[in-house]
Amino acid sequence: MLLTDLLSGYKPVYPESHLWSDTFAIFETSTNDKEIIRDLLEELARDGDFREPIILSTVEEHDFTPDEDGEVPPYDPYIQNGTHRVYASYLAGRKEVTVQEGWQPDLSDNTSEEEYSLYPATMTIIKMNESVEDELFWSLVDNIISFRVSPDLWLNSDVQGSQADVITVTWSHVELDELKRTIINTAVTDRVAHRLGSRNFVAKTFTFFTESEEDWYHKESRKW
Repeated sequence: MLLTDLLSGYKPVYPESHLWSDTFAIFETSTNDKEIIRDLLEELARDGDFREPIILSTVEEHDFTPDEDGEVPPYDPYIQNGTHRVYASYLAGRKEVTVQEGWQPDLSDNTSEEEYSLYPATMTIIKMNESVEDELFWSLVDNIISFRVSPDLWLNSDVQGSQADVITVTWSHVELDELKRTIINTAVTDRVAHRLGSRNFVAKTFTFFTESEEDWYHKESRKW
């Protein structure tokens, strides 16, 4: 897709203005975002393209449930995943970008979509020594929501949450061996410690296969 068509036809999900000019301004001033862009530009220069395409929203995935006033939310096409890749492409002067409409599971091994939804997920649980308020939550999550762990491992999280003194970050549909989980846990710990200015917390990364396993880890985290 032409980059100009993408910028005119799809909106960024943040900030609330949903204007590319505002998004680019954030990227130009945020230390975390500048780090992501730097890594993406290195990847683009080395490989000629990004490891993953830019994911576009689809009307099929839109929630048309009426709100409390009975109004049906309009569908405005947006970037589902890859806003940083859009900006890196802009900086690199690319005319075309690789896109994909919606999340499409890898069914190359003949796995059904129903079976794919049961794939394991990897989660990092961060147990703080204090209750997690919104400002602290977003400050920490913003620092780990997307980053390069190693030259061959880049993490993105679309699901984060907090409850009491616990923060959870889920790396969807990622099953990793123990060594990689250790590497991820060390990287997350370092980034959180850098943002906090201390190491008064515990982080553990694990892979779960069922909701009951996920619940078990949540319960276990209360004992840390």
